[in-house]
Amino acid sequence: STGRVVLENEIGTRAPGCSLREGRSLIVDSNQHYLSELDRFFCAAVPIRSPEGHLVGVLDVTGVNSQPPLWLQERLNMTALAIENRLYLEFQDCSLLHVHADPRLIDTPFEGIIAVAPDGRLLHANRSAKCLLGLDRESKLTTSTSLEALFGARGQRIFNKLRMFPDETHSMPLTNGHPLF
Repeated sequence: STGRVVLENEIGTRAPGCSLREGRSLIVDSNQHYLSELDRFFCAAVPIRSPEGHLVGVLDVTGVNSQPPLWLQERLNMTALAIENRLYLEFQDCSLLHVHADPRLIDTPFEGIIAVAPDGRLLHANRSAKCLLGLDRESKLTTSTSLEALFGARGQRIFNKLRMFPDETHSMPLTNGHPLF
């Protein structure tokens, strides 16, 4: 079988268990572990969330007899974003908008992804999209959140154009005037 129970009461403090409990990325290094047998290890972990915001797993890197590299936490965070973005591909009966303020960041882990129902309601938005749209990262979209609420009266028209020409990059001004691509 794959995996191991990493609950604190099973093997002591480790980054995966703490990340599951706290819902955030962190590193547990050498003597920060509860068990002295783990003093030569470091663990770096980052949570993975579903499009609905539920914690679905933790990505962990564990090393022996070394310090965690300075770049490790950032790489784990970027990998978690990429995994979370791929979960959007499982949605059916909706269209996915890939957006960013910088068009060069579309198709990267930093892109915003918005799942839109055929009637223009926003079903889900990833962390990047919520940030770009000025929405609270932890909040869920309400059933009244629509393209019109974000892009004004042109919202549905812009969305229809995007669906007709999906491989082109389009500029979409938000109601506050800032463009998304």
